[in-house]
Amino acid sequence: MLNTPVLVRSPKLSSIEPSGSFCSSIANGHIMLNKPVLVRSPKSSSIEPNRTHIIVSLPPPVTDTVASSQFDKCDTPGRFVIIANFFSVCADKKAKMWLFGVLIAFASILALVLLRKRFNYWRKNGVPSTSPWTILGDLWPTFVKGRIVPFVYNDICKAFPNEKYVGFYDLLSPNLMVRDPELIGTIMVKDFAHFQDRMTVQKRTSRLDYHLITLCGEQWKSVRTKIVPTFSANKLKSMIPMMEYCAQILDSHLREKALAGESFDAKETSARFTLDVIGCCMFGLHFNSLDDPDSEYRNIGKIIIDPGIKGMILQVLRFTWPKLLEYFNISELPTPLLPFFTKLLKQSEEFRKHESTKRNDMMQLFLDIRDQEEQNNVTDDSGISFNDNVILSNIFLFYVAGFETTAATISFCLYELALNPEVQSKLRQEVRTVLKANGGELTYDTLKRLKYLDMVISETLRKYPPAPFINRVCTEAYKLPGSSFTLEPGTRVTLVPYSIHHDEQFYPNPKKFDPERFTPENIEARPPFTYLPFGDGPRMCIASRFAKIEMRLILTRLVSKYEFTPGPKTEIPIQLRSRIFQIIPKNGIHLQVKLLEENL
Repeated sequence: MLNTPVLVRSPKLSSIEPSGSFCSSIANGHIMLNKPVLVRSPKSSSIEPNRTHIIVSLPPPVTDTVASSQFDKCDTPGRFVIIANFFSVCADKKAKMWLFGVLIAFASILALVLLRKRFNYWRKNGVPSTSPWTILGDLWPTFVKGRIVPFVYNDICKAFPNEKYVGFYDLLSPNLMVRDPELIGTIMVKDFAHFQDRMTVQKRTSRLDYHLITLCGEQWKSVRTKIVPTFSANKLKSMIPMMEYCAQILDSHLREKALAGESFDAKETSARFTLDVIGCCMFGLHFNSLDDPDSEYRNIGKIIIDPGIKGMILQVLRFTWPKLLEYFNISELPTPLLPFFTKLLKQSEEFRKHESTKRNDMMQLFLDIRDQEEQNNVTDDSGISFNDNVILSNIFLFYVAGFETTAATISFCLYELALNPEVQSKLRQEVRTVLKANGGELTYDTLKRLKYLDMVISETLRKYPPAPFINRVCTEAYKLPGSSFTLEPGTRVTLVPYSIHHDEQFYPNPKKFDPERFTPENIEARPPFTYLPFGDGPRMCIASRFAKIEMRLILTRLVSKYEFTPGPKTEIPIQLRSRIFQIIPKNGIHLQVKLLEENL
Protein backbone atom coordinates (compact mmCIF):
# COMPACT_ATOMS: atom_id res chain seq x y z
CA MET A 1 0.00 0.00 0.00
CA LEU A 2 1.36 3.42 -0.88
CA ASN A 3 1.22 5.96 1.90
CA THR A 4 1.21 9.02 -0.35
CA PRO A 5 -1.02 9.77 -3.36
CA VAL A 6 0.48 9.06 -6.77
CA LEU A 7 -0.16 11.07 -9.90
CA VAL A 8 -1.12 8.70 -12.72
CA ARG A 9 -0.84 9.81 -16.32
CA SER A 10 -2.16 7.16 -18.70
CA PRO A 11 -4.43 7.19 -21.76
CA LYS A 12 -5.50 3.64 -20.93
CA LEU A 13 -8.27 3.56 -18.37
CA SER A 14 -8.47 -0.23 -18.77
CA SER A 15 -5.44 -0.59 -16.51
CA ILE A 16 -7.37 0.88 -13.57
CA GLU A 17 -9.61 -1.40 -11.59
CA PRO A 18 -11.95 0.53 -9.31
CA SER A 19 -12.30 -0.78 -5.76
CA GLY A 20 -15.70 0.80 -5.55
CA SER A 21 -17.84 3.49 -7.07
CA PHE A 22 -15.85 6.55 -8.01
CA CYS A 23 -15.99 9.53 -10.28
CA SER A 24 -13.27 10.00 -12.84
CA SER A 25 -12.67 12.35 -15.70
CA ILE A 26 -10.06 12.68 -18.34
CA ALA A 27 -8.29 15.86 -19.26
CA ASN A 28 -5.11 16.00 -21.30
CA GLY A 29 -4.20 12.44 -20.42
CA HIS A 30 -4.78 12.88 -16.65
CA ILE A 31 -7.12 10.83 -14.52
CA MET A 32 -9.00 12.38 -11.65
CA LEU A 33 -10.49 10.12 -8.98
CA ASN A 34 -12.56 11.23 -6.05
CA LYS A 35 -11.89 7.97 -4.19
CA PRO A 36 -8.86 5.68 -3.85
CA VAL A 37 -8.70 2.87 -6.39
CA LEU A 38 -6.52 -0.21 -6.80
CA VAL A 39 -4.20 -0.43 -9.76
CA ARG A 40 -1.88 -3.21 -10.88
CA SER A 41 0.88 -2.13 -13.14
CA PRO A 42 3.50 -4.52 -14.54
CA LYS A 43 5.82 -1.69 -15.44
CA SER A 44 6.04 1.68 -13.90
CA SER A 45 8.89 3.87 -12.84
CA SER A 46 6.83 5.45 -10.09
CA ILE A 47 4.94 2.36 -8.88
CA GLU A 48 6.51 -0.89 -7.74
CA PRO A 49 5.71 -3.78 -10.20
CA ASN A 50 2.98 -6.23 -9.33
CA ARG A 51 2.01 -4.41 -6.17
CA THR A 52 -1.37 -3.06 -5.15
CA HIS A 53 -1.33 0.70 -4.55
CA ILE A 54 -3.74 3.35 -3.46
CA ILE A 55 -3.97 5.86 -6.25
CA VAL A 56 -5.21 9.40 -5.98
CA SER A 57 -4.89 11.42 -9.17
CA LEU A 58 -5.10 15.16 -9.42
CA PRO A 59 -6.59 17.20 -12.25
CA PRO A 60 -4.37 19.21 -14.60
CA PRO A 61 -5.23 22.74 -15.49
CA VAL A 62 -8.57 22.66 -17.34
CA THR A 63 -8.28 24.00 -20.87
CA ASP A 64 -11.56 23.08 -22.50
CA THR A 65 -15.21 23.26 -21.65
CA VAL A 66 -15.81 19.52 -21.75
CA ALA A 67 -13.07 18.75 -19.30
CA SER A 68 -14.20 21.58 -17.08
CA SER A 69 -17.75 20.32 -16.93
CA GLN A 70 -16.53 16.79 -16.20
CA PHE A 71 -14.48 18.02 -13.28
CA ASP A 72 -17.45 20.03 -12.06
CA LYS A 73 -19.43 16.81 -11.86
CA CYS A 74 -16.84 15.27 -9.53
CA ASP A 75 -17.83 15.35 -5.86
CA THR A 76 -14.20 15.34 -4.67
CA PRO A 77 -13.80 18.10 -2.05
CA GLY A 78 -11.43 20.90 -2.94
CA ARG A 79 -9.59 20.46 0.36
CA PHE A 80 -8.80 16.85 -0.53
CA VAL A 81 -7.43 17.88 -3.90
CA ILE A 82 -5.14 20.46 -2.24
CA ILE A 83 -3.82 17.94 0.30
CA ALA A 84 -3.30 15.34 -2.37
CA ASN A 85 -1.44 17.85 -4.50
CA PHE A 86 0.79 18.72 -1.51
CA PHE A 87 1.73 15.10 -0.95
CA SER A 88 2.34 14.49 -4.60
CA VAL A 89 4.96 17.21 -4.49
CA CYS A 90 6.46 15.67 -1.34
CA ALA A 91 6.84 12.36 -3.13
CA ASP A 92 10.16 13.67 -4.20
CA LYS A 93 12.78 12.45 -1.67
CA LYS A 94 14.59 15.76 -1.48
CA ALA A 95 11.37 17.55 -0.77
CA LYS A 96 10.63 15.18 2.10
CA MET A 97 14.06 15.77 3.60
CA TRP A 98 13.60 19.50 3.25
CA LEU A 99 10.23 19.32 5.02
CA PHE A 100 11.71 17.21 7.82
CA GLY A 101 14.50 19.72 8.29
CA VAL A 102 12.02 22.59 8.48
CA LEU A 103 9.99 20.77 11.13
CA ILE A 104 13.10 20.00 13.20
CA ALA A 105 14.27 23.59 12.97
CA PHE A 106 10.84 24.87 13.99
CA ALA A 107 10.66 22.46 16.94
CA SER A 108 14.18 23.44 18.05
CA ILE A 109 13.41 27.15 17.90
CA LEU A 110 10.19 26.61 19.84
CA ALA A 111 12.03 24.56 22.50
CA LEU A 112 14.72 27.24 22.85
CA VAL A 113 12.09 29.95 23.25
CA LEU A 114 10.31 27.97 25.96
CA LEU A 115 13.60 27.18 27.72
CA ARG A 116 14.69 30.82 27.68
CA LYS A 117 11.34 31.77 29.17
CA ARG A 118 11.69 29.10 31.85
CA PHE A 119 15.30 30.03 32.60
CA ASN A 120 14.43 33.71 32.93
CA TYR A 121 12.66 33.24 36.29
CA TRP A 122 15.45 34.61 38.51
CA ARG A 123 16.59 37.31 36.12
CA LYS A 124 13.14 38.82 35.75
CA ASN A 125 12.91 38.97 39.55
CA GLY A 126 16.21 40.81 39.86
CA VAL A 127 18.19 37.91 41.32
CA PRO A 128 21.69 37.21 39.91
CA SER A 129 21.52 33.86 38.17
CA THR A 130 23.06 31.38 35.79
CA SER A 131 21.97 31.02 32.15
CA PRO A 132 21.64 27.31 31.30
CA TRP A 133 20.74 26.30 27.77
CA THR A 134 19.54 22.67 28.02
CA ILE A 135 16.69 20.90 29.80
CA LEU A 136 19.31 19.58 32.24
CA GLY A 137 19.67 23.10 33.63
CA ASP A 138 22.85 23.66 35.61
CA LEU A 139 23.25 19.93 36.25
CA TRP A 140 24.38 19.23 32.69
CA PRO A 141 28.05 18.78 33.79
CA THR A 142 26.87 15.98 36.10
CA PHE A 143 24.95 14.15 33.39
CA VAL A 144 27.34 14.81 30.51
CA LYS A 145 30.79 15.02 32.12
CA GLY A 146 30.16 13.00 35.29
CA ARG A 147 31.08 15.89 37.62
CA ILE A 148 29.67 15.29 41.11
CA VAL A 149 26.93 17.65 42.27
CA PRO A 150 28.89 19.38 45.11
CA PHE A 151 31.59 20.35 42.61
CA VAL A 152 28.98 21.69 40.17
CA TYR A 153 27.47 23.84 42.92
CA ASN A 154 30.95 25.04 43.88
CA ASP A 155 31.57 26.08 40.26
CA ILE A 156 28.43 28.21 40.42
CA CYS A 157 29.62 29.84 43.66
CA LYS A 158 32.98 30.66 42.09
CA ALA A 159 31.23 32.25 39.10
CA PHE A 160 29.50 34.70 41.47
CA PRO A 161 32.18 35.43 44.10
CA ASN A 162 30.59 38.62 45.44
CA GLU A 163 26.96 37.50 45.66
CA LYS A 164 25.24 36.34 48.85
CA TYR A 165 22.88 34.16 46.86
CA VAL A 166 22.54 32.99 43.27
CA GLY A 167 19.60 31.69 41.29
CA PHE A 168 20.21 28.46 39.37
CA TYR A 169 18.21 25.57 37.89
CA ASP A 170 18.05 21.89 38.83
CA LEU A 171 16.83 20.55 35.48
CA LEU A 172 13.90 22.93 34.84
CA SER A 173 13.25 23.85 38.48
CA PRO A 174 14.36 27.25 39.84
CA ASN A 175 16.57 26.93 42.93
CA LEU A 176 18.18 29.59 45.14
CA MET A 177 21.75 28.85 46.22
CA VAL A 178 22.70 30.63 49.47
CA ARG A 179 26.42 31.03 50.22
CA ASP A 180 26.46 33.88 52.75
CA PRO A 181 27.02 32.51 56.31
CA GLU A 182 24.83 35.14 57.93
CA LEU A 183 21.92 34.42 55.60
CA ILE A 184 22.47 30.67 56.06
CA GLY A 185 22.14 31.14 59.82
CA THR A 186 18.96 33.14 59.31
CA ILE A 187 17.44 30.39 57.18
CA MET A 188 18.52 27.48 59.39
CA VAL A 189 17.87 29.02 62.80
CA LYS A 190 16.33 32.49 63.11
CA ASP A 191 13.68 32.14 60.39
CA PHE A 192 13.49 28.35 60.48
CA ALA A 193 9.68 28.50 60.45
CA HIS A 194 9.86 29.67 56.82
CA PHE A 195 12.22 26.86 55.75
CA GLN A 196 11.43 23.86 57.94
CA ASP A 197 10.86 21.33 55.14
CA ARG A 198 13.24 19.55 52.79
CA MET A 199 12.77 18.91 49.09
CA THR A 200 11.06 15.54 49.09
CA VAL A 201 8.20 13.51 47.68
CA GLN A 202 5.04 14.53 49.56
CA LYS A 203 3.05 11.48 48.50
CA ARG A 204 4.37 8.33 50.19
CA THR A 205 5.46 5.81 47.55
CA SER A 206 6.95 3.27 49.99
CA ARG A 207 6.60 2.11 53.60
CA LEU A 208 10.15 3.46 54.06
CA ASP A 209 9.09 7.08 53.37
CA TYR A 210 8.19 8.05 56.95
CA HIS A 211 11.60 9.02 58.34
CA LEU A 212 13.07 12.33 59.53
CA ILE A 213 14.41 13.29 56.09
CA THR A 214 11.11 12.89 54.22
CA LEU A 215 8.61 13.99 56.87
CA CYS A 216 7.53 17.64 56.87
CA GLY A 217 5.95 20.15 59.19
CA GLU A 218 4.28 18.92 62.36
CA GLN A 219 4.74 15.27 61.43
CA TRP A 220 8.52 15.73 61.29
CA LYS A 221 8.46 17.60 64.61
CA SER A 222 6.39 14.91 66.30
CA VAL A 223 8.62 12.00 65.21
CA ARG A 224 11.87 13.84 65.93
CA THR A 225 10.75 14.74 69.45
CA LYS A 226 10.13 11.06 70.19
CA ILE A 227 13.48 9.92 68.75
CA VAL A 228 15.75 12.55 70.36
CA PRO A 229 16.17 10.64 73.70
CA THR A 230 17.93 7.85 71.76
CA PHE A 231 21.05 10.02 71.53
CA SER A 232 21.18 11.48 75.04
CA ALA A 233 24.53 11.52 76.88
CA ASN A 234 23.49 8.62 79.13
CA LYS A 235 22.47 6.48 76.12
CA LEU A 236 25.77 7.25 74.37
CA LYS A 237 27.75 6.26 77.46
CA SER A 238 25.95 2.91 77.56
CA MET A 239 26.87 2.23 73.92
CA ILE A 240 30.66 2.62 74.33
CA PRO A 241 31.25 -1.02 75.48
CA MET A 242 29.47 -2.26 72.34
CA MET A 243 31.63 0.02 70.19
CA GLU A 244 34.73 -1.32 71.97
CA TYR A 245 33.65 -4.88 71.15
CA CYS A 246 33.48 -4.03 67.42
CA ALA A 247 36.80 -2.15 67.64
CA GLN A 248 38.51 -5.27 69.01
CA ILE A 249 37.35 -7.29 66.00
CA LEU A 250 38.67 -4.61 63.66
CA ASP A 251 41.95 -4.59 65.58
CA SER A 252 42.44 -8.31 65.00
CA HIS A 253 41.84 -7.90 61.25
CA LEU A 254 44.33 -5.03 60.95
CA ARG A 255 46.90 -6.96 62.97
CA GLU A 256 46.77 -9.78 60.41
CA LYS A 257 47.25 -7.31 57.56
CA ALA A 258 50.13 -5.57 59.32
CA LEU A 259 51.99 -8.80 60.16
CA ALA A 260 51.55 -10.03 56.58
CA GLY A 261 52.78 -6.70 55.17
CA GLU A 262 49.58 -6.30 53.15
CA SER A 263 47.66 -3.13 52.37
CA PHE A 264 44.02 -2.72 53.31
CA ASP A 265 41.05 -0.77 51.94
CA ALA A 266 40.28 1.79 54.64
CA LYS A 267 36.90 2.60 53.09
CA GLU A 268 35.63 -0.98 52.98
CA THR A 269 37.08 -1.87 56.39
CA SER A 270 35.58 1.24 58.00
CA ALA A 271 32.19 0.53 56.40
CA ARG A 272 32.13 -3.00 57.82
CA PHE A 273 33.14 -1.71 61.26
CA THR A 274 30.49 1.02 61.39
CA LEU A 275 27.87 -1.43 60.14
CA ASP A 276 28.68 -3.79 63.01
CA VAL A 277 28.43 -0.85 65.44
CA ILE A 278 24.99 0.01 64.06
CA GLY A 279 23.91 -3.61 64.48
CA CYS A 280 25.03 -3.75 68.13
CA CYS A 281 24.14 -0.26 69.34
CA MET A 282 20.88 0.33 67.51
CA PHE A 283 19.37 -3.06 66.69
CA GLY A 284 20.85 -5.33 69.36
CA LEU A 285 22.10 -7.73 66.67
CA HIS A 286 25.54 -8.99 65.66
CA PHE A 287 25.91 -8.30 61.94
CA ASN A 288 29.45 -9.78 61.84
CA SER A 289 30.35 -7.79 58.72
CA LEU A 290 34.04 -7.72 59.66
CA ASP A 291 34.17 -11.53 59.80
CA ASP A 292 31.83 -12.04 56.85
CA PRO A 293 32.26 -9.32 54.19
CA ASP A 294 29.63 -11.03 52.00
CA SER A 295 26.95 -11.01 54.68
CA GLU A 296 23.42 -9.95 53.79
CA TYR A 297 23.81 -6.83 55.92
CA ARG A 298 26.88 -5.66 54.00
CA ASN A 299 25.35 -6.47 50.61
CA ILE A 300 22.28 -4.38 51.43
CA GLY A 301 24.61 -1.52 52.31
CA LYS A 302 26.26 -1.82 48.91
CA ILE A 303 22.89 -1.75 47.17
CA ILE A 304 21.94 1.43 49.02
CA ILE A 305 25.20 3.20 48.16
CA ASP A 306 25.39 1.95 44.58
CA PRO A 307 21.79 1.50 43.32
CA GLY A 308 22.79 1.33 39.63
CA ILE A 309 21.86 3.58 36.73
CA LYS A 310 18.09 3.28 37.29
CA GLY A 311 18.47 4.06 40.97
CA MET A 312 20.68 7.07 40.28
CA ILE A 313 18.16 8.51 37.81
CA LEU A 314 15.34 8.07 40.33
CA GLN A 315 17.42 9.71 43.07
CA VAL A 316 18.13 12.69 40.82
CA LEU A 317 14.40 12.99 40.08
CA ARG A 318 13.64 12.82 43.79
CA PHE A 319 15.76 15.91 44.41
CA THR A 320 14.95 17.80 41.22
CA TRP A 321 11.47 16.70 40.09
CA PRO A 322 9.72 14.90 42.99
CA LYS A 323 6.24 15.54 41.60
CA LEU A 324 7.04 13.25 38.65
CA LEU A 325 7.66 10.35 41.05
CA GLU A 326 4.48 11.26 42.92
CA TYR A 327 2.40 11.28 39.75
CA PHE A 328 3.53 7.80 38.64
CA ASN A 329 3.71 6.49 42.23
CA ILE A 330 7.36 5.46 41.82
CA SER A 331 9.77 4.93 44.72
CA GLU A 332 13.45 5.73 44.22
CA LEU A 333 14.44 3.02 46.71
CA PRO A 334 15.80 -0.31 45.43
CA THR A 335 13.29 -3.17 45.62
CA PRO A 336 15.17 -5.42 48.11
CA LEU A 337 15.17 -2.80 50.88
CA LEU A 338 11.61 -3.13 52.17
CA PRO A 339 11.70 -6.93 52.65
CA PHE A 340 15.13 -6.67 54.30
CA PHE A 341 14.16 -4.04 56.87
CA THR A 342 10.83 -5.75 57.54
CA LYS A 343 12.74 -8.92 58.38
CA LEU A 344 15.25 -6.93 60.45
CA LEU A 345 12.44 -5.48 62.57
CA LYS A 346 10.90 -8.91 63.12
CA GLN A 347 14.27 -10.43 64.03
CA SER A 348 14.92 -7.73 66.57
CA GLU A 349 11.49 -8.17 68.15
CA GLU A 350 11.84 -11.95 68.36
CA PHE A 351 15.32 -11.65 69.85
CA ARG A 352 14.03 -9.43 72.66
CA LYS A 353 11.16 -11.74 73.56
CA HIS A 354 13.64 -14.37 74.71
CA GLU A 355 15.86 -12.03 76.74
CA SER A 356 15.51 -11.80 80.51
CA THR A 357 16.86 -8.23 80.64
CA LYS A 358 15.55 -5.26 78.72
CA ARG A 359 17.93 -3.64 76.27
CA ASN A 360 18.69 0.06 76.30
CA ASP A 361 19.16 0.74 72.58
CA MET A 362 17.42 2.61 69.79
CA MET A 363 15.22 -0.29 68.71
CA GLN A 364 13.93 -0.81 72.24
CA LEU A 365 13.02 2.87 72.47
CA PHE A 366 11.12 2.64 69.16
CA LEU A 367 9.23 -0.47 70.25
CA ASP A 368 8.34 1.08 73.61
CA ILE A 369 6.94 4.22 71.95
CA ARG A 370 4.87 2.13 69.52
CA ASP A 371 3.49 -0.18 72.20
CA GLN A 372 2.63 2.71 74.51
CA GLU A 373 0.75 4.59 71.77
CA GLU A 374 -1.14 1.45 70.74
CA GLN A 375 -2.05 0.65 74.33
CA ASN A 376 -3.28 4.17 75.08
CA ASN A 377 -4.70 4.70 71.58
CA VAL A 378 -2.63 7.88 71.27
CA THR A 379 -2.62 10.08 68.17
CA ASP A 380 -1.21 13.59 68.26
CA ASP A 381 -2.29 16.67 66.32
CA SER A 382 0.22 15.96 63.54
CA GLY A 383 -1.88 13.06 62.31
CA ILE A 384 0.97 10.53 62.45
CA SER A 385 1.36 7.71 64.94
CA PHE A 386 4.59 5.90 65.78
CA ASN A 387 3.58 2.72 63.95
CA ASP A 388 5.58 0.03 62.12
CA ASN A 389 5.94 2.22 59.04
CA VAL A 390 7.62 4.96 61.08
CA ILE A 391 9.89 2.40 62.78
CA LEU A 392 10.83 0.75 59.47
CA SER A 393 11.57 4.11 57.86
CA ASN A 394 13.79 5.37 60.65
CA ILE A 395 15.78 2.17 61.13
CA PHE A 396 16.40 2.38 57.38
CA LEU A 397 17.57 6.00 57.78
CA PHE A 398 19.93 5.25 60.67
CA TYR A 399 21.20 2.13 58.92
CA VAL A 400 22.26 4.17 55.89
CA ALA A 401 23.46 7.35 57.62
CA GLY A 402 24.98 5.48 60.56
CA PHE A 403 27.41 3.36 58.59
CA GLU A 404 28.21 5.08 55.29
CA THR A 405 28.81 8.70 56.28
CA THR A 406 30.72 7.76 59.43
CA ALA A 407 32.76 5.18 57.53
CA ALA A 408 33.63 7.75 54.87
CA THR A 409 34.89 10.19 57.51
CA ILE A 410 37.00 7.54 59.25
CA SER A 411 38.58 6.39 55.98
CA PHE A 412 39.27 9.95 54.77
CA CYS A 413 40.83 10.72 58.16
CA LEU A 414 43.17 7.69 57.94
CA TYR A 415 44.07 8.76 54.41
CA GLU A 416 45.02 12.27 55.52
CA LEU A 417 46.98 10.91 58.49
CA ALA A 418 48.93 8.69 56.12
CA LEU A 419 49.75 11.68 53.89
CA ASN A 420 50.59 13.93 56.86
CA PRO A 421 52.88 11.90 59.16
CA GLU A 422 53.59 14.89 61.42
CA VAL A 423 49.87 15.18 62.21
CA GLN A 424 49.69 11.43 62.82
CA SER A 425 52.66 11.54 65.23
CA LYS A 426 51.19 14.43 67.20
CA LEU A 427 47.84 12.68 67.44
CA ARG A 428 49.46 9.41 68.56
CA GLN A 429 51.27 11.22 71.32
CA GLU A 430 48.01 12.71 72.62
CA VAL A 431 46.00 9.49 72.59
CA ARG A 432 48.76 7.48 74.27
CA THR A 433 49.09 10.07 77.00
CA VAL A 434 45.35 10.02 77.70
CA LEU A 435 45.14 6.21 77.56
CA LYS A 436 48.07 5.84 79.93
CA ALA A 437 46.46 8.21 82.42
CA ASN A 438 43.29 6.08 82.35
CA GLY A 439 44.91 2.64 82.44
CA GLY A 440 44.16 2.04 78.76
CA GLU A 441 40.41 2.33 79.31
CA LEU A 442 38.21 4.49 77.09
CA THR A 443 35.15 6.14 78.59
CA TYR A 444 32.77 8.84 77.43
CA ASP A 445 34.62 11.47 79.47
CA THR A 446 38.04 10.23 78.33
CA LEU A 447 37.09 10.60 74.68
CA LYS A 448 35.97 14.18 75.26
CA ARG A 449 39.44 15.06 76.59
CA LEU A 450 41.12 14.25 73.26
CA LYS A 451 41.22 17.83 71.96
CA TYR A 452 43.69 17.35 69.11
CA LEU A 453 41.79 14.29 67.93
CA ASP A 454 38.66 16.44 67.81
CA MET A 455 40.60 18.99 65.69
CA VAL A 456 41.73 16.25 63.30
CA ILE A 457 38.18 14.93 62.89
CA SER A 458 36.82 18.47 62.43
CA GLU A 459 39.35 19.17 59.68
CA THR A 460 38.41 15.90 57.96
CA LEU A 461 34.73 16.87 58.10
CA ARG A 462 35.60 20.30 56.71
CA LYS A 463 37.47 18.91 53.74
CA TYR A 464 35.09 16.00 53.11
CA PRO A 465 31.68 17.04 54.52
CA PRO A 466 29.20 14.13 54.72
CA ALA A 467 26.42 16.57 53.74
CA PRO A 468 28.10 18.66 50.99
CA PHE A 469 24.87 20.53 50.34
CA ILE A 470 21.61 20.96 52.24
CA ASN A 471 18.22 21.57 50.66
CA ARG A 472 15.22 23.36 52.08
CA VAL A 473 11.82 24.44 50.77
CA CYS A 474 10.27 27.81 51.50
CA THR A 475 7.05 27.05 53.39
CA GLU A 476 5.90 30.65 53.94
CA ALA A 477 6.42 33.76 51.82
CA TYR A 478 9.80 35.20 52.73
CA LYS A 479 11.38 38.50 51.74
CA LEU A 480 15.10 38.09 51.17
CA PRO A 481 17.12 40.43 53.44
CA GLY A 482 18.52 43.38 51.52
CA SER A 483 16.32 42.66 48.52
CA SER A 484 12.87 43.53 47.23
CA PHE A 485 12.35 39.95 46.08
CA THR A 486 10.02 37.66 48.03
CA LEU A 487 10.40 33.91 47.87
CA GLU A 488 7.12 32.19 47.15
CA PRO A 489 6.03 29.09 49.11
CA GLY A 490 7.41 26.02 47.40
CA THR A 491 10.61 27.74 46.20
CA ARG A 492 13.68 25.55 46.59
CA VAL A 493 16.68 26.76 48.56
CA THR A 494 20.10 25.08 48.60
CA LEU A 495 22.82 25.71 51.20
CA VAL A 496 26.37 24.75 50.24
CA PRO A 497 28.61 23.59 53.15
CA TYR A 498 31.20 22.16 50.75
CA SER A 499 31.65 25.51 49.02
CA ILE A 500 31.86 27.38 52.32
CA HIS A 501 34.37 24.85 53.70
CA HIS A 502 36.55 25.44 50.63
CA ASP A 503 36.22 29.22 50.52
CA GLU A 504 39.64 30.86 51.01
CA GLN A 505 37.94 33.76 52.75
CA PHE A 506 37.22 31.45 55.71
CA TYR A 507 39.80 28.69 55.22
CA PRO A 508 43.02 29.85 53.51
CA ASN A 509 44.61 27.20 51.27
CA PRO A 510 41.50 25.01 51.63
CA LYS A 511 43.00 21.95 49.93
CA LYS A 512 45.61 21.62 52.67
CA PHE A 513 44.81 19.31 55.60
CA ASP A 514 45.44 21.50 58.64
CA PRO A 515 43.84 20.60 62.01
CA GLU A 516 45.15 23.87 63.48
CA ARG A 517 42.21 25.60 61.81
CA PHE A 518 40.13 24.30 64.71
CA THR A 519 42.00 25.67 67.68
CA PRO A 520 39.65 27.65 69.97
CA GLU A 521 41.23 30.91 68.76
CA ASN A 522 40.76 30.13 65.06
CA ILE A 523 37.19 28.96 65.57
CA GLU A 524 36.40 32.18 67.40
CA ALA A 525 37.93 34.26 64.57
CA ARG A 526 35.61 32.82 61.92
CA PRO A 527 32.04 33.99 61.39
CA PRO A 528 29.27 31.69 62.65
CA PHE A 529 27.80 29.13 60.22
CA THR A 530 31.05 28.65 58.28
CA TYR A 531 31.36 25.06 59.53
CA LEU A 532 28.35 22.88 58.70
CA PRO A 533 29.31 19.19 58.33
CA PHE A 534 26.04 18.07 59.98
CA GLY A 535 23.93 21.12 59.19
CA ASP A 536 22.63 23.37 61.96
CA GLY A 537 19.42 24.46 63.64
CA PRO A 538 16.40 22.27 64.48
CA ARG A 539 16.94 20.01 61.42
CA MET A 540 20.63 19.31 61.93
CA CYS A 541 21.73 15.66 62.00
CA ILE A 542 20.12 14.07 65.05
CA ALA A 543 22.87 11.42 65.36
CA SER A 544 25.91 13.71 65.05
CA ARG A 545 27.02 13.13 68.65
CA PHE A 546 26.78 9.35 68.19
CA ALA A 547 28.90 9.58 65.03
CA LYS A 548 31.57 11.72 66.72
CA ILE A 549 31.88 9.35 69.71
CA GLU A 550 32.22 6.40 67.34
CA MET A 551 34.89 8.16 65.25
CA ARG A 552 36.87 9.22 68.33
CA LEU A 553 36.85 5.73 69.79
CA ILE A 554 38.01 3.81 66.71
CA LEU A 555 40.64 6.39 65.70
CA THR A 556 42.04 6.38 69.24
CA ARG A 557 42.38 2.60 69.18
CA LEU A 558 43.93 2.49 65.71
CA VAL A 559 46.39 5.39 65.97
CA SER A 560 47.67 4.20 69.34
CA LYS A 561 48.69 0.81 67.89
CA TYR A 562 49.33 1.27 64.17
CA GLU A 563 51.16 3.53 61.77
CA PHE A 564 49.42 4.31 58.47
CA THR A 565 51.39 5.17 55.33
CA PRO A 566 50.67 5.46 51.58
CA GLY A 567 51.24 2.31 49.56
CA PRO A 568 51.54 1.33 45.87
CA LYS A 569 47.74 1.30 45.52
CA THR A 570 47.18 4.64 47.25
CA GLU A 571 45.67 7.23 44.92
CA ILE A 572 47.01 10.78 45.28
CA PRO A 573 44.67 12.55 44.86
CA ILE A 574 41.74 10.25 45.47
CA GLN A 575 39.59 9.49 42.44
CA LEU A 576 35.94 10.14 43.28
CA ARG A 577 32.83 8.45 41.97
CA SER A 578 31.03 10.44 39.29
CA ARG A 579 27.41 11.53 38.84
CA ILE A 580 26.50 11.33 42.54
CA PHE A 581 25.53 13.72 45.34
CA GLN A 582 28.21 12.83 47.89
CA ILE A 583 32.00 12.65 48.07
CA ILE A 584 32.79 8.93 47.80
CA PRO A 585 36.07 7.32 46.65
CA LYS A 586 35.77 5.52 43.34
CA ASN A 587 38.36 2.81 43.95
CA GLY A 588 38.50 2.67 47.73
CA ILE A 589 41.30 4.05 49.94
CA HIS A 590 44.22 1.62 50.02
CA LEU A 591 46.83 2.16 52.74
CA GLN A 592 49.78 0.32 54.26
CA VAL A 593 49.50 -0.47 57.96
CA LYS A 594 52.38 -1.19 60.35
CA LEU A 595 52.00 -2.58 63.86
CA LEU A 596 54.11 -0.46 66.18
CA GLU A 597 56.86 -2.29 68.09
CA GLU A 598 55.44 -1.78 71.57
CA ASN A 599 52.27 -3.61 70.46
CA LEU A 600 53.97 -6.67 68.94
